[in-house]
Amino acid sequence: MVAYLVFIPLCVRSLTARRGAMVLAGLAGLLLLPINHLGMNYMTPHPITNSILLTPVIVYVLINYLTAPSQLFERRLPVSAVGAMFVIVLSGIVLYHSQQAANLIFFFGAISAVQFIYRSIRPNSRVADHRTLYGPTAVLIGAIMLWSVGRSRFDDTVDAVLRELFSFLRGGADLGASTASQGSSLTAAGGSLPEMFLKLFGVSAVFVALAGIIMIVSLFRRSRETSDTTILIRYFTAGLVVLVPYSLVFYIGSISGLFFRNLGLIMVFSTILGSIALNRYLSGLSEYVSMSTVRRATGVAMAVMLLLSVVIVYPSPYLFLPNDQVTENQMDGYQYAFNHTEQDLSIYSLREGPWRYKQGVFGVENTNIRKNGLGIPEENLSSLAGRTAEDRYLIVTESARKREVAVYEGVRYDRRNLSALGNQSGVSLVFSNGAVDLYRIQGSRSAEVTAPSPNATEVS
Repeated sequence: MVAYLVFIPLCVRSLTARRGAMVLAGLAGLLLLPINHLGMNYMTPHPITNSILLTPVIVYVLINYLTAPSQLFERRLPVSAVGAMFVIVLSGIVLYHSQQAANLIFFFGAISAVQFIYRSIRPNSRVADHRTLYGPTAVLIGAIMLWSVGRSRFDDTVDAVLRELFSFLRGGADLGASTASQGSSLTAAGGSLPEMFLKLFGVSAVFVALAGIIMIVSLFRRSRETSDTTILIRYFTAGLVVLVPYSLVFYIGSISGLFFRNLGLIMVFSTILGSIALNRYLSGLSEYVSMSTVRRATGVAMAVMLLLSVVIVYPSPYLFLPNDQVTENQMDGYQYAFNHTEQDLSIYSLREGPWRYKQGVFGVENTNIRKNGLGIPEENLSSLAGRTAEDRYLIVTESARKREVAVYEGVRYDRRNLSALGNQSGVSLVFSNGAVDLYRIQGSRSAEVTAPSPNATEVS
């Protein structure tokens, strides 16, 4: 968090010599626009959030790597000081989170393509004086390939993304499946999806618009900024033109929640470019209105945006953010379930399977988990038995009952069905410790075995 707040204005200072832009960037950094709580959450340890909040450090080194005069460094060394620093921070981001490293590969690749085209078509342009990004891009690709060797979770994620993409191209998967599901629940609870969007992303939309304007202007108009500033903005424009469509791939089907992680990264660049654009247009406005009036209006606007952002950054009435503290009784209940249930039978939960708890009990590495398909659909809760061939288990926590009934107001699971779980035919309560209830649900094959034979006769 500290790195983000410090390096956002430093990135702007490296992009432009205008002091006002740096001040506005410092204020914009306080808005914490990358935090959306849909895929980004800094309230608890979260690797993808940490990696994105550290991205301004990489951007700062990137800008200085591209523009620093080479004669400032010792030519006897195989790599410059800023180049060595660049390699270190890029290797570090791979260790923080591979998805963020993959995002930067596409971003850097686009910049490298721009440099190659400029150097081929206009060899005397200012771009020819910049260091090429070919080497750092290759280092980043090599680092992520080396890191991914033997990591099955990385392979599973890539397979899931490709599977959903191909399914979408064939017409099977839809865009924003998780968003549509949440939107339906929000509407059922009396909310409005457009209203929620404005509350969550209204301030972000302002900076996205500002960044979009300055990106377009940098491509088609000359500005008062230095040539380096214009070219660097064009670099960022090329990177985002590639990064945004690439991010939309993560908005498909069952993986659509991953899109909001990439949205956090996009907002990092929007904050930087939006601050420069805001300063530029406020300076132009000062030619028609007194500077004191512009400053007062800007201060009021930033204060309002800060207030609107604070309720998003912290747990707020806009979002239900469950407490991540897990009681000892709850962990004991899950541990009992994992250790005493039949290993060949699946364990279900209300909304998704208990895979996180399994990782908590047995660890992340070398733990076979199944993430998808282990949630009980709401329409099936009133008649669970016989819906699968084999027997299965259902684990329900007391906190989940309260969340569904009191917070979500029975949108998916109502109080009556939750209270009657143990009274259903074919459903047996096999364990309870007050925090966790474990049920065994009879499958269709078991029902056939236990059903009385139609030829049986009564013996008197």
